[in-house]
Amino acid sequence: MTINKTQVLNFLKKCWIFILLFCILLILGLIQMRLKSPPISEGKPVTLVDKKEPGLSSLKNLIKPSNKATVSFTANQDQVQILFDQRLENLPQPLTTPVKIEIDPEQYTFQAIKTGFTTQTLSFEVKKNEVKEIKIELSPQIINPQFYQLLSETGPAGFGWKNNGVFYHFQNQIKDLETNKTVAVLPLNSQVSFSLGEAILVSSDNNLFIINQFPQLVNLNLKSTLTTISPSGTKLSLFNSNQELEFFDLKTLTKEGKFSLAQSGLKQVFWSDQENQLALVFQKENINNIYLLNLDNSEQKQIFSTSETINQAIFSPQNNNLLITTLNQALVYNFNNQKTKTIEPAPGLKNNLGFWRGEDELILIEKVSQNNRIIDKIWQIELKSLDKKFLLLSAPLSRRINFKNPPVLAKDKNALLLAENDGPLWLFLLQGSLKDYFPKSQLPPEDYDYAAP
Repeated sequence: MTINKTQVLNFLKKCWIFILLFCILLILGLIQMRLKSPPISEGKPVTLVDKKEPGLSSLKNLIKPSNKATVSFTANQDQVQILFDQRLENLPQPLTTPVKIEIDPEQYTFQAIKTGFTTQTLSFEVKKNEVKEIKIELSPQIINPQFYQLLSETGPAGFGWKNNGVFYHFQNQIKDLETNKTVAVLPLNSQVSFSLGEAILVSSDNNLFIINQFPQLVNLNLKSTLTTISPSGTKLSLFNSNQELEFFDLKTLTKEGKFSLAQSGLKQVFWSDQENQLALVFQKENINNIYLLNLDNSEQKQIFSTSETINQAIFSPQNNNLLITTLNQALVYNFNNQKTKTIEPAPGLKNNLGFWRGEDELILIEKVSQNNRIIDKIWQIELKSLDKKFLLLSAPLSRRINFKNPPVLAKDKNALLLAENDGPLWLFLLQGSLKDYFPKSQLPPEDYDYAAP
């Protein structure tokens, strides 16, 4: 193909504007490059910058060796709370033992806290990359108990708490101890069971009544020889003639259900504080067995057996343990590991009763034969070690504590109501003051005040 001069001229005429624009852009680009280039001074050497691979320098700055210290906290009690004076970055407080944390190197101060135990304030210092273990030792709070005589008249048939007030059964009446007024009149031959809530259960010739508001007795139209009211006073267990355990809601007065029992010979029923489990004591051929009944899944399981008479089978507040007392020993059964630990008995032990003040603390009353006389020794027991701390003797009670009409622990777990054998009613105050229970009265008189020795 031959291209002549005329064709070239015609092409340039058509594209001249594009060629002009290209040249202008080229010139502008050269000018801009010249402006950005640093001036080179004559006679001075030019230093060339050695450009490293992008990102390496910044990455080295980010990957710095950690200077934080590692601290582990353990305690002689379960679930101890740790509260630091300082704010810990990215660590919500309080912490709960056992726990391991990473913190900056400096000096720290913290408090170790657990209900029923003396709070400890501790300090420590850590250095860069140090690994430290801190062991916390908590001791039960010191109790300064006192005995107070509440009644001058002897022989209350029963007694208990109703919303932190003290009431007692005397002859055919229920009386308010603070006002000394009769609040309800009962049928003849009545037996009374108090709860820690509103309700009081009354049984007369196997007929059952409930008192929610004084002085009204509501006939439940039920008969039973073995009934137990729950701690809150809202539920009732009833052993019927068909050897079944029935349950009733005392607010609605309706039946909630019934259970066929694992064996015959039911003798005692003990409710848990959560009211979802019961300890059932059966007697068969001089052997006493304790079964655990779970109301949530209907499971019945044997957990303990003995030839001794069982006094109590009491759940700890959080249902982790069961205190079992017999004439000759006190034991703690743990539901988690299914093991039983024995509390070392005092020499000459004849009987004992116990009460939970917390998940890790017990009050134990031992009736002991010593030097040809019977005395009552009261102990504070720390659960983990089962160490016994002596509190006092029941010296003010000349006829000693009545175990057949057993003591009753207050809802706040700071006071015990107890009766003297064929004698008056007493208050064993562990903590607090009488005003906590008798805010409107001057009870008891000064001469009824017995401090611990």
